[in-house]
Amino acid sequence: MRKQRGVALITVLMVFFFASTIAVTMVSRQYLDIRRTANLADSLQAAANARGVEAFVLQLLKDDLRENPEVDHRSEAWAQQERIFEVDHGEVIFTVEDLNRRINLNNLANDPDQVTLRRLQLLLTRLELPAEIADAIRDWIDDDQESTGFAGAEDNEYLLLDPPYRAANAAIRDISELRLVRGVDAQAYERLRPYVTALPAGAEINVNTAESFVLQSLSQELGPLEAEQIDQTRMGTPYMEVAKDFVSQQFVPASVNINGLTVKSEFFLVRIESRFGDRRATLESTVQRAEDGSCRVLFRNLARRQPMPLPEGGDA
Repeated sequence: MRKQRGVALITVLMVFFFASTIAVTMVSRQYLDIRRTANLADSLQAAANARGVEAFVLQLLKDDLRENPEVDHRSEAWAQQERIFEVDHGEVIFTVEDLNRRINLNNLANDPDQVTLRRLQLLLTRLELPAEIADAIRDWIDDDQESTGFAGAEDNEYLLLDPPYRAANAAIRDISELRLVRGVDAQAYERLRPYVTALPAGAEINVNTAESFVLQSLSQELGPLEAEQIDQTRMGTPYMEVAKDFVSQQFVPASVNINGLTVKSEFFLVRIESRFGDRRATLESTVQRAEDGSCRVLFRNLARRQPMPLPEGGDA
């Protein structure tokens, strides 16, 4: 009788143990499902907030063209420093950069007077990089298999690498393609990246917003001092015309070729970081604004992520 009671007690305990285990497992899984769903919802909301701010920036650019169609400069509303929108359970931070302040590499494909090539060569020299990299970039973009100069590179050079690959022989879609170009190592890429862009062919340089190194690429005689004078002048009064206002200044060398220069901007890079709860979404959009005021997104890169944990002792 005692043995039967002992067996019964053990059986009850085992049943209770298994029932408890199952219950704990179900609760844990339910909690994980709830957290997973909440994280997904927060990520989607962060992305939605980022897209909402993107729409706001597009309208901002449209309004700017309507109010001031003749010129674009760094004192306009779109060009202000980083801005923050507070939202429920989070915030959205965004900046707008004028991509016409950079040299458009895709202009190398149709460059009969080699204006863009010479500017790129001079930019590389100013950045203390080999000027010959410009030949390799041109070969990467053009549609033939003829190497440019002594440092050019086509399929016959790239197929010897490990792993082998071919030259694109097409317009650059993303500036990161430069890492595939002969002579562009990680250090050269990071040095060059802030001053070049990959836009549709024909995009010009806005002298009202161009970086100092880009200004210095316009002429061998235009150095840091002249670039600083240009910057000081345009901060007070933006240039309204290239030929009349920009190159007529005494500190702008007569050797500056006005081809490919403008006082207006057509392409913009919108960078947005959105936080909702403990989830973040980053959005980078390349925007084209047409003469009629319409704006369209050429490229969009959206990434959802969880914040990296702070290092021990780091500030929140």
